[in-house]
Amino acid sequence: MGSSPAVAPRVAPVCRRSARHPARSRHFPDMEEPSPPADEPKPGRVGRITRSREFREVIQAGRRRSGERLLLYVLPGEGPARAGFVTGRGVGGAVARNRARRILKEAWRTMSPAVNAGIRVVFVARPEIEGARTAELAEEMRTLLAQAAPSGERS
Repeated sequence: MGSSPAVAPRVAPVCRRSARHPARSRHFPDMEEPSPPADEPKPGRVGRITRSREFREVIQAGRRRSGERLLLYVLPGEGPARAGFVTGRGVGGAVARNRARRILKEAWRTMSPAVNAGIRVVFVARPEIEGARTAELAEEMRTLLAQAAPSGERS
């Protein structure tokens, strides 16, 4: 009655992906990938405003237009058209904010080829964005950009 069942010794789990893990590249020098230069944007970030300094600059110095579901700040600049997206807590919880940001990014992606180069835009989501469709937001973006364009200029 007093015998206890045999306990198998613990075995460390095998992590097959460790060879590809960036922190483990020093153990596998032949698998090391070259890192992109620091001044190049990350893939997927081309045409985006990502630095807080740049967000502040566009919001403080840019033209402001308000729509039903979003606010638009526009500032002329140089280079390709670039956009930034702001979704504050007023929009909802993390899931609602991330969904709103994804929809805004997709709406911008569909209409950005038609926007003038050199323009910097910040879109601020309002709580009314909840439940909006991508096509509806793209149309509202077009309308607000047209209103914000200086007379004689088309965006």
